[in-house]
Amino acid sequence: QNDWSSGSVAPFSAAKTAFTNYVASRNPDPIEVGKLYYQFQHGDVDFFVLDTRSQRSQNSATDNATKTMLGSSQKENLKGWLWGSTAKFKFMVSSVPWNKQATTDNDGWKGFLTERTEIFDFIKTNHIEGVVLLSGDQHWTGVFNLDATYGLYEFSPTPLGIANRELPSDATIGQDDVLFLYG
Repeated sequence: QNDWSSGSVAPFSAAKTAFTNYVASRNPDPIEVGKLYYQFQHGDVDFFVLDTRSQRSQNSATDNATKTMLGSSQKENLKGWLWGSTAKFKFMVSSVPWNKQATTDNDGWKGFLTERTEIFDFIKTNHIEGVVLLSGDQHWTGVFNLDATYGLYEFSPTPLGIANRELPSDATIGQDDVLFLYG
């Protein structure tokens, strides 16, 4: 409830406290004190785990350059991490789907395409190789080829639901090619 309120509407504060005490306290240290996003490395693989809730504009806001999923500080930290990582693979981890096939309306990157495009353009312009997208929040599993322009693949290994879910009615194969879908 109110998970896109930029931390300004109840019960966000209480929920963040519970999350910090029971989950975030077990994670690596955040990149900035008091924030929830962090990075870590395992072998030749780097991970950047995003906070897609605390700085988010309202889902219903017009998708333009002012609408944000990450906020300016987190986005700049992400770009710095992408630019500086020498790992063979760089996993950008999002709690919401990068693809446009989400069944949760705009509660994913499909409602924030301007910012998603900015991040993907940064990757392409700077020739950053080995970027892999991980996501969740759909309760079905999918693998996506996100726009051949970028050559990015998304893996959404979230828990399976109890029944198959249909693709959203506005889904268009070709905008995010579905390589595998099960749920």
